Order: sequence, then structure tokens, then C-alpha cells
Amino acid sequence: MTNKYKPFFAVLLLAFMAQFLTACTKDQDLGLQKQNDGKETVADDNQDDAISKKSPTDTDNPAKLAISAGCVLCGKCVRTDPEHFAVSQDGKKVEVISQENLESTELRVAIEICPADVIVRS
Repeated sequence: MTNKYKPFFAVLLLAFMAQFLTACTKDQDLGLQKQNDGKETVADDNQDDAISKKSPTDTDNPAKLAISAGCVLCGKCVRTDPEHFAVSQDGKKVEVISQENLESTELRVAIEICPADVIVRS
């Protein structure tokens, strides 16, 4: 690498690190906990619970939205579609908060970007 490109790569590296640290900070607020050894882990209490809150119109609309076991609490669904998803009060799981408007663009994007592929629309 020639010397004329070093400042460019240094700035690029700093920009990447700033973006990464910002994402990590947001994820900490979404349920990550520190263990005694300092490593961050996702709280896994009651991970087997498939979260599905029913709305009064569920009998009219057979389609349902749920989160199956295996959610890693990355928070992408919550940031992408806060109309349908929220972090529980205890911060240990993501909950479906609405069964309305299941054809929204935001919901489709949230389903596509889920890294654990646990958002289920039936």
C-alpha cells in the first residue's frame, strides 16, 4: 500500500468502527446482558415462548403474526417496524404488539432482515 492511500483507509476504518460501536450500543438497550466474564450475551430466559398477542379482530382475519423460539434480540424488527414489534418490559424478548395491517411494507422488510428468521406470518 502506498503512502498516499493510508489516510483514506484510516478514515474509512474509523468510520466503520464508529458505525459498529453505534450499532452495538443500540443492541445493548434491546436486551443484551453482561456476564461475569464481561462478554455480552442475550438473555435466554423463556426463549421457548412464541410471542403472539391476539387482537379482537383475529377471528375475522385468519392471518397471524408471531415470533418463534430462537430470537437473538438484535432489535432489527423493532427498529424497522415499531407498529408490530416491541421489546418486552423486562427486555428479555421481542413481542408482537399488533395483528393489524399484516401486509405493510415495514413488516415485509422486518421479516426479510431478521437474522434468526423467526418472524412467522401464517
